[in-house]
Amino acid sequence: MKLKYFLIKEQIENIFNLELPKGFWKKYGLLNVSYFKYAKFLLLYNFHQSDVFEKQETNENRINIMKRIETQLRSLLKTIAHEEELSYLLNKYEIFWNKCKTIINPDNEKLNAEKQEVINFMNICGFDASDHESLFSLKEESLSYFETKMLRLSLMMRIRHLLSQINCSMNFYTRSYYILKYALNNLMLYSYENRLIETGEEPENPQVEVKIETDKKKPGGGAPAKPDPKKLAQQAKEDEEKKLIEDKKKNELEKQSVKITKISNI
Repeated sequence: MKLKYFLIKEQIENIFNLELPKGFWKKYGLLNVSYFKYAKFLLLYNFHQSDVFEKQETNENRINIMKRIETQLRSLLKTIAHEEELSYLLNKYEIFWNKCKTIINPDNEKLNAEKQEVINFMNICGFDASDHESLFSLKEESLSYFETKMLRLSLMMRIRHLLSQINCSMNFYTRSYYILKYALNNLMLYSYENRLIETGEEPENPQVEVKIETDKKKPGGGAPAKPDPKKLAQQAKEDEEKKLIEDKKKNELEKQSVKITKISNI
């Protein structure tokens, strides 16, 4: 059973590390890369969505994998939002470039400014300078900008739905609610031609913390860290301040109750 568990664990890591060939997007488009990543994380989720293990260590490993999937999906949401903005800028530049071709004295200065805006955003997205020309000539399977925008928004909604399912499987129902709430809110804002709305986060939900495995349980592993005296003193001070605030509120409530009693007696 132990050998089987570690074999499955190794296979899961292989799926996490699965990547498309370098330059795949140049032939098949950025959108297909995002769909591949979504399918990969959906497969990993389906492996663990209903597993309940008796051993605490094994169950913690399942939760940690779910959190890893969530972290990767949130990163994918940001990537798709940036690709949508890049697609918008490329479409705007292409429209202006086609317009300039029909004019005798085109505004080359404005055309160069439009192109530079696109290049600057490519750099923000992390593309190399050698990829810029490929991006300018990139066509997402001969689809128009509005068709690719529809597909990207649809993929964003699918990812947020999967994020909601992941949190439900971990019994985080409040987190799941806010994920779906922002899915609908972001879709509405995108439909009103707003840009760069999706951030992959919700202000109400704290960031996911993924536990990193260490060798502390192995023989000769590191000993647990000693508590920091400064942090302990700071924590004690904060606890004392909280207690004073609670005592003050309690006294105020008691005074109000005395006043109410006196008024009722009158």
